[in-house]
Amino acid sequence: MDCVVISPSMVPQQLSRVKTDRRDAKRLAHFLRSGDLVTIWIPRCRDRSDPRLGARDDARLCERRIRQQLLKFLLRQGRRFTEGVSHWTKTHWSWIRRQTFDFEAQNQLLADAIATADQAQSRITRLNADI
Repeated sequence: MDCVVISPSMVPQQLSRVKTDRRDAKRLAHFLRSGDLVTIWIPRCRDRSDPRLGARDDARLCERRIRQQLLKFLLRQGRRFTEGVSHWTKTHWSWIRRQTFDFEAQNQLLADAIATADQAQSRITRLNADI
């Protein structure tokens, strides 16, 4: 029997007031036939021991931390992103790169944070390609 694992967060949602196992099963079967479900890969024990997976998780954590630090720095300087809806898009990054400050130390701190975030992103990309 063929078996796939589906990410619950990737299942298309339909508004329904009545929720039963039978209706859920029909809905999942429909989405599986139409190809709308996203299958996920569950690592086996030997795959989980791969050090690259841990390195990728560490790199993601590093990237998240530097992004949080960058946002906090900008907020402390009174800079608030209002040009778009969400953070870390191309528009948001171009807004960050356009920021300038009166003191050179602040400009250097911003440039260093941007460079660190870029390095973290390139490390994640490299590790994903290796895996």
